[in-house]
Amino acid sequence: DSVVATLTDASLVVPHQVRFDQHALLAFVPSIGGNQITVFDANSRLVVDTLVVEGQAAGSCAGDPCGFADAQIAADGMLYAAHIESGRLLVYDTVTLTRLPDRQLGAQPWIAHVEHFDNLLPSHFLVPNSGDDTLTRVASGDAQVVDTLPGGDSEVYA
Repeated sequence: DSVVATLTDASLVVPHQVRFDQHALLAFVPSIGGNQITVFDANSRLVVDTLVVEGQAAGSCAGDPCGFADAQIAADGMLYAAHIESGRLLVYDTVTLTRLPDRQLGAQPWIAHVEHFDNLLPSHFLVPNSGDDTLTRVASGDAQVVDTLPGGDSEVYA
């Protein structure tokens, strides 16, 4: 029940959530006020990578919020993170440490909800888009956008 270490780096712009790879060797820290996900080595506590969506530069972004509200890692080790400002889905394989191409979502996506129970990988996951009140359905694994579904009035759920 005490702080044992604090991760700090200039790339952290309003850090929001943290996710670990399957072996807890890497920590992925999304910035909700920045365009990046900072990757730390969990043992050395040093930055080993910075993940940025295509067309963006690391650092602060313009809106509030504008960066990544979360980054979720599926049972197969694939990390998915929706970038609010660009509407793009960042896809990263935490097992092989490789990027896949970004995918275009709806306007102002929030979180790629990659729910998995008992290590089962669902065939699809949903990303709510608050800018156009839609849901984007994405295939697990290859992260292909399947379709965009109409949502309800986001003000109703606020």
